[in-house]
Amino acid sequence: MIGRDAIKFMLNEPPRAETDTVPLHAKNFQVYYFYPDDVAALHAAWKSDGLPVTDLRVTLYGMKEFELRDPDNYWLWFGQECNDPPTVRE
Repeated sequence: MIGRDAIKFMLNEPPRAETDTVPLHAKNFQVYYFYPDDVAALHAAWKSDGLPVTDLRVTLYGMKEFELRDPDNYWLWFGQECNDPPTVRE
């Protein structure tokens, strides 16, 4: 379970026999996107805690965001709308 402030989030894991046949690369196409109130503060806190977060970026579609992989190798993305100029081209 992960959480911050009053928000708690948990994903359920199926039995190992069900996931043994899922190729690892299939997990690259499953993204869980979260919208925290202050994505920069969350990024800073998790980075200082040593979590393997990506750099904070501003996208062409107006989101300040970052991501990390959970222990099962799924992508967890965190973003917040912003008016800052993009820092990436994709």
